[in-house]
Amino acid sequence: TPVYATFDGKVQLVEVRVQVGDTVSEGQVVAAVEAMKAKHDVRAPCSGKVATIDAEIGSDVMAGQPILTIAT
Repeated sequence: TPVYATFDGKVQLVEVRVQVGDTVSEGQVVAAVEAMKAKHDVRAPCSGKVATIDAEIGSDVMAGQPILTIAT
C-alpha cells in the first residue's frame, strides 16, 4: 500500500520515522512533510511492514508520488 502526503501539489519531505522492515500500525505517524510553512504528519493508512522508502528527506514530493510502501 503506497503512503502519500495528503496535500495537492508539491511538498517537501522533512522526516521519515520508520525504516524498511519496520512493522507499523494503522494511523501511526511514519513521516512528516512541510507545506504552507508548517510541518504535517503523514500517517500509515494500514498496518503492515515497511517494504520500501520511495523518497529522500529534503526532496520535493508531488501529489500522487508515494513516500513509502507498506506490505500488508
